[in-house]
Amino acid sequence: MELLQPWMLWGATGIVMPIAIHFWYQKKGKVLEWAASRWLFEKTSLKHRGIRLHEILLLVVRCALILLLALILSQPIFNLRENNIADKTIHIVEPNAAVVNEYRFELENALKEGEKVVWVDKQAVEMERVTSIPKVNNPTQYLQNTINDIPAAGVKFKIYLASRQGMLNQPKIYVPGAFDLYPAFDTTGRKPLSYLLTSDGKKLAIRPETDILEAFESEPAGYRFASAPEHSGPIYVLVKFKNSLERQTVKAAIATLETVYKIPFGIDESENASRKYDWILADQLPATINPQTIYVISGKQEPVQRKSNVHYLPDSLRLPASELVQNGRLPEFLGEKMAAHFGLAANNGMLSTQQLRSIFVEAKPAGEFEATHLRRWLLLFFILLIMLERWLALRKTTLPTYG
Repeated sequence: MELLQPWMLWGATGIVMPIAIHFWYQKKGKVLEWAASRWLFEKTSLKHRGIRLHEILLLVVRCALILLLALILSQPIFNLRENNIADKTIHIVEPNAAVVNEYRFELENALKEGEKVVWVDKQAVEMERVTSIPKVNNPTQYLQNTINDIPAAGVKFKIYLASRQGMLNQPKIYVPGAFDLYPAFDTTGRKPLSYLLTSDGKKLAIRPETDILEAFESEPAGYRFASAPEHSGPIYVLVKFKNSLERQTVKAAIATLETVYKIPFGIDESENASRKYDWILADQLPATINPQTIYVISGKQEPVQRKSNVHYLPDSLRLPASELVQNGRLPEFLGEKMAAHFGLAANNGMLSTQQLRSIFVEAKPAGEFEATHLRRWLLLFFILLIMLERWLALRKTTLPTYG
């Protein structure tokens, strides 16, 4: 059994309430002596000696009501299949030459092993040969329909499609069950990767598939570097803060970037008139703004109109005041601003793997239906238990008394 909302089972702890109430009313009351009590004491004590069974039954019913309510709210699912492991794999392939060429080996093996391979199309046509690619205009619009046409019971999906920016305009795609995503990155028309030269001769660039800044010794597969770096030599930085703690924090963050990426930085704490700075971090914006320089100004709200190379931070870059410093994200933040300023994040018209995967949602519509169907029977049983509890409670108040 699987629970869609397992945290609701904490409600079962409410079972202590009817138990506490039961024992509270079982407490012995205060004995009041009156004239004829001595003639009735022996008789009444015999009648009420021991535990009364009808009250125990009422206690059990009330406890069952609380447990059943917690179970209903947790939304149980009884999986009637022998196991949840997918017993077959279905491949869904976008009819695109770049996709087929990149995953030809996987698709040919799937056909040899007798696995079902389906083209993304209006009717979800099965693939007969890898070389026979149908012509479909804008195939991604039929991706959800293709998935819906395939029985989802015991199926694991493998989805092959081209990574393109236009996918972001598509609505969410729901896949009923487990799936693997195989994106294809078309190398035709790719822009060269912009880069910076590091102190040890490596090329610092952003890998398009992951959007992560990396230092490369050689060109990554499927990409080529630009003919010249965006910047060569040391990156001169002016760190100008009145607060010494803020100055030390920023210098430590820049030192982290230098250690991790081997970026040659030249840091000044006071302005040198003869030096052209690539990066200025300060708590006040200089009177003259150089369009070739990136500025990070702390403790200032961003104005309505600002220049693209000026970035404002509302908090001071000190440990007690800045969330970036507290979370240790200041070096990452500064690295992102530096990469964007030097144009390292080139737009190749493609999505990263993470961006592409965010479009897909693993859904369980069959499980939700089973949960709804089961809850109906549990609710019926819950109503019957309430009726039984009311009948027992009323019967308790009308039991004959012996005096």
